[in-house]
This record gives sequence, structure tokens and C-alpha cells, in this order.
Amino acid sequence: MTIRQVSDVRISPDGARVAFVLKEPADPKKPERERDTNIWVVPADGGAPPRLFAASSRGDTSPRWSPDGRWLAFLSGRGEPEGTDAKPKSQLYLMPTDGGEAEALTAGKGEVTRLEWSRDGSMIAFTVTDPPTEEEEKRRKERDDAIHVDHDVKQSRLWVLRLADRKTDQITKQDFSVNGFDWSPDGAEIAACVSPTPKENDAGYHSRLVVIKRATGEVARTLSDRLADVGCTVAWSPDGKSILFSESTPNGVASWPALAPAAGGPPREILKDYRGTAFRFEWTPDSRALVTEGDEGEAAAGRRGERGAHDARGSLRGCLRGRLQPQPRRPGHRLPRRGGRRAGGGFRPGARAAGAPPDHPQPADRCAAPGGPE
Repeated sequence: MTIRQVSDVRISPDGARVAFVLKEPADPKKPERERDTNIWVVPADGGAPPRLFAASSRGDTSPRWSPDGRWLAFLSGRGEPEGTDAKPKSQLYLMPTDGGEAEALTAGKGEVTRLEWSRDGSMIAFTVTDPPTEEEEKRRKERDDAIHVDHDVKQSRLWVLRLADRKTDQITKQDFSVNGFDWSPDGAEIAACVSPTPKENDAGYHSRLVVIKRATGEVARTLSDRLADVGCTVAWSPDGKSILFSESTPNGVASWPALAPAAGGPPREILKDYRGTAFRFEWTPDSRALVTEGDEGEAAAGRRGERGAHDARGSLRGCLRGRLQPQPRRPGHRLPRRGGRRAGGGFRPGARAAGAPPDHPQPADRCAAPGGPE
């Protein structure tokens, strides 16, 4: 492949810079070699060309800005192999955004798969896949490569690193896999999607949305047992009152966004009657609105909608309502899909593609949530 692929676009907290992952074309002379994956940074106004921020032959991914914009944490396999591994596993690294050396924050036989900064920038939560057991290491050394299907499952554990002293604590030790998570605004709790195993069937059909106490790892409460997507859509509102997640429809075929009161209580579906598939979400800073993207037949639509207000029972009054910004989409693409993704820093409220037509008002009946608008 000769195309350079851009992914995981992240806007800095001040909106001045954009970090992204760039996968380089394959080398036709070395087809067996993995494609290089590096992190680049570019001014958001396009005033200067992109600059290479982090690069290694092992691949650098998942750039995440610190809340003050001074640091980028990311994942990289630039270390040395552990045990019987043929190549190093991804670990957590930290680097100043104005340049410097990358600092390894983790090391070990388990692979780091996700990371999120706490809102105050003092901690980083991350997930680590269980490393091989001593028995598995022994079998590898003896060249016993037999695979016992659906056994020897490696769970994904939640860890937290404190930046002040660089110490790490394992948060979850229960027999479940953490497939995604988000911090509470005060840093005391973490909302997480958990499943019995990381296998796709378990993650897609047997996941729960739980709130975990950071200090003890205890599951404080379960907010839903109807999570819809393997990738885990979960986003804690900035005001701390609500948690957005992707909920499975009653027939289990598709999904819709839902809001759960962070303190506990029945979730409330939003966009339930929306005739499309909403799949990217981001809270606005005041917690009063969500930015989302969806597929609607031959158009991909960006929407900014009001969340509404919660009453004493935690129910939602109002609905997501906003404007569509259609963009070309492949013909005939109208199938609902199960699952979703969190927008992260890559979707900007009010942004419109060049050449896109003016905003079109969205009929209220297409975004009506139960209870109707106020």
C-alpha cells in the first residue's frame, strides 16, 4: 500500500495544535516488514507544516495531551523484548510537547493497550494485558506452540500511574476484562466497560458499565448491563453528573446512546428514534450538550445537540437536537451497526467540511427522546 494513513487525531486543550498518528506506506522491497507508525504534530491553523513528534521502528501510537498541554503521553514498542517474546510489547511513554526525550513510564511483560489522563493531569490510567504465566513461558522455550482455544484467556487490568512519584498501582484484580474507561472529574472514580473475558462475544454481548473506586479497585456500582460495543463508548460529563455510553437495543441488533446518572439510577436513551447510526460523541465543556457524528444513508452528519436537564430521578428532559452538516458517503450505506466510538479530541463542535452546504435544521421527530422536548 502506497497511501499514508492518518488516524487518532487529537486537538490540544488550547486548540492551537493537533497530534495525530501517521502510518507510512509499506516498503515494496521489504514486504515482510511492518509499516512504520509515528506521531506528528501540526498547528491547528495550518500556519506551519506538520513536524514529526515521536518515531521508532516499533511504532508509536495513541497520543494523549495532558490537560495543561505541556506533555503528550503515548504508547510505543520501542523497548526491549521481555522473556520469550520475539518483539517488545507496547508500553507507556511521556514526552514534553516542545521537544525532548521520551520517558518510559512502564516496563514489564504485559502490554499496555489504552491510556487516559485524569482531569487534573496528576495521574494517568491505563490498561495492561496479563503477561504469560511461568508455565506458558516454559512451553514457549520448549517450542510447544499449541493453542488451547477459548482457554488461557488474558484479561485486561486497570492501572493508575501517579506523575509526582512515577509509582503505579494495579486497580482491578477481579476476574474480568476492562475494555475501556473514563475518569470522574474529581479523579476518585473511574467508569469502565468490563466483560467476563476480552473475547469479542463477551465484550460485545456480556459487558457491563461499572464505576470503580480508584483507591481500592472496588466496583462501587453497576450502571448498565446492556453495553453495545466492543470498543467501549464511555464518557463522564465534565460536571460529574452523567455518564454517556452506547446501549444495546432490546433486540440486540443495533445500539443507541444513553445517559446514566453517575450516582446510580436507570439510564435514559437518547436519539432513540433517530433514523441513522450515531457513533462518535464528545461532551461540551459546560456539560449541556454533546457533539456526535452519524451515518444517514448517503451522508455522514455532524450534530451538536442539547443534552437537556436531569430531574430528581435522573431522567432526561428534552432531546438531542441540532443541525446536520452532510458530507458525501458511499451510496446505499444505510445499515444500522452495533457499537460506537468516542470522538476523543478529533471532532470539533461547529466544524464543517470545505464545500459543505449550509446547516440544515433537523426535524424534531428524528431526534426525539422519550418524554419529548420541553
